[in-house]
Amino acid sequence: MVRGRPSVGGAAHDDDVRHDCEGRRPPGPENSGDPADAGAHTRVVASLTLALDLRELELPGPGATGLRFRTPNRSDAAELGRLYFASYPPGVAGATAVEATADIEASWDGLYGELWEEASVVAEADRIVGALLTVRRAPWDDTPPGPFIIELFVDPGWRRRGVARELLRLCLLRLEEAGTGTVGLRVAADNTAALRLYGSLGFAPWPDG
Repeated sequence: MVRGRPSVGGAAHDDDVRHDCEGRRPPGPENSGDPADAGAHTRVVASLTLALDLRELELPGPGATGLRFRTPNRSDAAELGRLYFASYPPGVAGATAVEATADIEASWDGLYGELWEEASVVAEADRIVGALLTVRRAPWDDTPPGPFIIELFVDPGWRRRGVARELLRLCLLRLEEAGTGTVGLRVAADNTAALRLYGSLGFAPWPDG
């Protein structure tokens, strides 16, 4: 997702799509979410805000990704910025990897709300190949109260391996253990793989869900 932007996610078997948790940017010109569209013309895509009641959560068991998962910290910003830039079509995460890294660093500076490191997760092989970032509360008026997932992205070479699903599962587990009632995110309305993933875990449209 691209913060405040419209999308986060894709199904475990469909995680070749970007997990656009658009918590960060206001909705604007976006790509369809299919890597095959990278380089295609951008278009305006509507976004949906989803929320999950963690008190009714029934999490699936861990996925067999073969990766190590841990909490990120600010020293990961440069590596996360490069991955963030590589995970989206040109221009979506910034014009350059330097811009993308600055956007990631802005997460630690609180531009998108106070970053909740303990509810954020990165996936590692020999390097970081996926990341999910969560804030304690989003700064936008059109988002639900409580934690908000602002980013979820996976290295193109690691998609279709359940990485995004496991990142999300671990985030939800940590939020549940912290006693959080709900969590929200934003997704592009045409990102069907992301919608399948979130729906399978109980996310529903907000505020009408």
